Amino acid sequence: MTDELVPLGWSDDVLPLHTHVCFYYSDPETMKRSLAFLEVGLDEPGDFCAFLADERRHASLLGLLRQEHGRDLGTLLETGKLAAIEIGGAGAAHEAQAPVDARLDRALSDGYGRMRLLAVLSWGQSGRPETRTLKRFEAAVSRIVARYPAVVVCSYAVPHLAGEMLRECHLDNRPAVVREERASMDDPLSV
Repeated sequence: MTDELVPLGWSDDVLPLHTHVCFYYSDPETMKRSLAFLEVGLDEPGDFCAFLADERRHASLLGLLRQEHGRDLGTLLETGKLAAIEIGGAGAAHEAQAPVDARLDRALSDGYGRMRLLAVLSWGQSGRPETRTLKRFEAAVSRIVARYPAVVVCSYAVPHLAGEMLRECHLDNRPAVVREERASMDDPLSV
């Protein structure tokens, strides 16, 4: 492990590499601010940046990044600096690991020494995976941050999550948590 700190972008907070962050938001404007995490990395030559999302969301997320941060993303996507990585739908959390690992391995072989991954998840919404699938996905994210020089930010729309789902997934994986746009390694969900 390393002591290298990674700026989060939406505030002056930094977290060490190999950190899994849960970014809880309650409205679309706050979710858009999480895009700054990738924006900061796009300006760093050694950073690989990617969305982890259901393929149906890739175009809208790239559009938001373009809109919010005024970037032409075509060249960044073509050169491999930026990627949108499919994480699969219901029941596919365990199946998504191999393609994600393959893309991250490629980023390492391309010379990127640090990875910024923004997972934009639709858990808790109609037709989305149940708690056990979310827990498997969060465990996979914990394996990613252990294996790769990465910070992974998982963003969650709080209005769509059942309290028990939120608590179970957090307690099993112990990520850092962002509340009111501030990062904390403390457990805000403890009773």
